[in-house]
Amino acid sequence: HRPLAPAVGNRQIEPNTRATVLSMVEQFHSLGEIIGGPMLGSVAVAMTVEAGIVGSSVALLPVLGLYAWLVWARHRGPRPGGRTGRGTCRPSGVMSNRQGPPAAAC
Repeated sequence: HRPLAPAVGNRQIEPNTRATVLSMVEQFHSLGEIIGGPMLGSVAVAMTVEAGIVGSSVALLPVLGLYAWLVWARHRGPRPGGRTGRGTCRPSGVMSNRQGPPAAAC
């Protein structure tokens, strides 16, 4: 179905919350289909199929902006305090997506 997204996501989700997170992702996906499908379908029926396709493209534009922001945030370089844009700040004992021991402090 969509093998790349779960494969990448599985590596970054903590094992004790993985099932919940993946379930929530699929619930939001289904909700988007339930709400967006009939809306865009009615646009296609009332106007043209091309208008429905353009509407779905417009609906996905915020995702492109979010992706650009995430890439920028990850690669913006050093931040105050010596931290880089890579990895996440988590409580002691919880692994981040960095290699090595758990982060003790941010």
